[in-house]
Amino acid sequence: MRALRPHRHRIIFLRLRCDDLAFDIQGENEGQVTAHEFLCDGALTELELLDVELGRWSWEGMKEVRLSSCIKELRLHGPWTKYCMPLVSISLRSLVIADHQGVPFSRILVALQATPSLISLTIRDISFTEIDLKKGFIVPLDHLESFSLIRIVPSAAEALLGCIAAPNLVSIALHLTDTFYSSGNSSQNNILRLSDVPRPSVQRVDLTDCEGGASFFASVFHTFPSITRLRIASSNISEEDLLPLLVQRSNSEESGKVDTACLNLKHLTIDNEVNEITEMIRKIALARHNSGIPLESVTLQGIPVDDDVCADIAELGQIVPQVVIGGFDSERDVYGDPPYCSGSETSSEGDWASGDEELLTAGRKYL
Repeated sequence: MRALRPHRHRIIFLRLRCDDLAFDIQGENEGQVTAHEFLCDGALTELELLDVELGRWSWEGMKEVRLSSCIKELRLHGPWTKYCMPLVSISLRSLVIADHQGVPFSRILVALQATPSLISLTIRDISFTEIDLKKGFIVPLDHLESFSLIRIVPSAAEALLGCIAAPNLVSIALHLTDTFYSSGNSSQNNILRLSDVPRPSVQRVDLTDCEGGASFFASVFHTFPSITRLRIASSNISEEDLLPLLVQRSNSEESGKVDTACLNLKHLTIDNEVNEITEMIRKIALARHNSGIPLESVTLQGIPVDDDVCADIAELGQIVPQVVIGGFDSERDVYGDPPYCSGSETSSEGDWASGDEELLTAGRKYL
């Protein structure tokens, strides 16, 4: 840390972990530079991206972290609510908040109110308390384009989706930690209900561990009617779940009318699914092709293969311009982790990213 101190005015990207830092603890580490001294004396004038783990910051007592307003991208891992709220500011364009348990839901709303210019937001591996107290509260994020909820329980995901008003949202990723859904008693904690109000601005949807059944997927297609790219992974989907994407015969006498969900869907990716669904995907692709709304690509990875599946895939190749087939990838269990943690890509296509990777991609717009 001392070696870097004279060069702080040149640092643009800074990533710190608690083991990297020297802390003053009752006279220990004498002569070393403390974390707060390094960060907070105004020398980091060009810093644009800060990635910091906060697990041991409480050793610094009640000091608060304060930096210049030049930071555009911030990633906080650990108990950020006590010491680092001043970092969450109007200048931020990209925010990742991760790895913190028992966060009062009101604190995340306060943080989001302080960041009205966000373009990308990822909330990962966080549990919340007191969610019901803030139901109905709205935070406007007019610039938000990318929103990822990674390993979040359904009740928290529902509350966050309900509280954030993002009229220009383009991409949403949901990776849930609980597989129980219900349309019954709202008092149940593990329920994800999407709003009945459509969000037509959303074009890319990424779903992982979303075992909601046909009613859940129907609500996804209703809430996000303008999807162009859809990825479903490890969600135990069935043919019934995908049925709304199939072009149905319309009873209307109106010529040329197409009756199906997600008219704009062009790219479909299915990862790590155990049920045989290739016949339904083939039917979807064929019906859309014949109706003048063809799929441009289908990616199937980690699906069961037999002679019938091979026949479906062969026919898909005659209908869809790009068909990609891959094996099961166990590393996708860490979906949503940053590339430097997982060792694998979080995207299934080169131009389709999700989770933290998507956040970084979208965040480059302002740099």
